[in-house]
Amino acid sequence: MIRAAVIFLLLAIAARAAEIDMPRFLQVLAMKETGLGWNGRPGPCGELSAWQITETVWRQHMAPRPFRQARDPALARACAVKHLAWLIAGIGNRGLELTPARLATAWHFGLSHAGRRSEWGTEVAGLYFDRP
Repeated sequence: MIRAAVIFLLLAIAARAAEIDMPRFLQVLAMKETGLGWNGRPGPCGELSAWQITETVWRQHMAPRPFRQARDPALARACAVKHLAWLIAGIGNRGLELTPARLATAWHFGLSHAGRRSEWGTEVAGLYFDRP
């Protein structure tokens, strides 16, 4: 529990600097990935959860927990938060401005794509800015 609180604090600090509302951003990512209606079935590449977390991302942030635990909404959210923190740090390390579109692009296509524009990232940013 303390570990999760520290992660949320670090994420909040990073997000505050970029003025991204991370709880809202997480909700928008889930909306884009699954329409907030994940039915428990894996995605086309085996992804799990409303955030469509891949096994590779799960292992990166949640090991040694088995990937099947990504079906648990609280654990999936914890993984999503950790992955966003990792992406935010990676975007900063590349000297790029942190924007919702850039963060969404990195989420969907990988950190190596953070400097590119994507329709997916633009759509997530649009949802983000349209949400109250």
